[in-house]
Amino acid sequence: MIKVPDIYEYSGGLRAKAERQQEIASQRAAAEQKAIELQNRLASGLSKEDRDANAARALRGESIPDIEAGLKAAIRDLRALQDAEAIHARQLDDLRLEEGRRLCDDFRPHSEKYSAEIAVALYDALEAWTKLFAIKRGFLNQGLGLYGLCEIDPQELLGVPTDRSSTLADFMRRCVHKGYIKKLPEGLRK
Repeated sequence: MIKVPDIYEYSGGLRAKAERQQEIASQRAAAEQKAIELQNRLASGLSKEDRDANAARALRGESIPDIEAGLKAAIRDLRALQDAEAIHARQLDDLRLEEGRRLCDDFRPHSEKYSAEIAVALYDALEAWTKLFAIKRGFLNQGLGLYGLCEIDPQELLGVPTDRSSTLADFMRRCVHKGYIKKLPEGLRK
């Protein structure tokens, strides 16, 4: 049996792009966490430890950190990472579609081969079913019982073999159009 490979295993470029997407998501999550921490810190005010640390910085002549400016920068960084994540996600989707088309092209010969095999098998089955159906109808139209004839009745599965409006008839017409079979089964040609 042929197994369709996972698209990320099939395409190294897609796998690398997906890994980069995860890295961007991690960076965005870290930036979001930093913004939340700064927001909470600003809302709750400076702790005694923060005030003591600021006093020590002032005595050393160092600048005191501005939480509001830090929060604005953190929010700016967060928004930039959110935009980058969205852009990268669209690029990843586009590449995934492109690689999916390429994978379909690689599997097209298999699809065509198996479709043709199914079409030929169904053609032969419909030819036989048309003959069996004629026997069945011949007896039933005369009001006779079947008495063990046609015990295996494919009508539920295949429908009436002469029904040109059935789903199976449509399928067989598509098979002729694609060249899998040369002509419709006899029961569908009328």
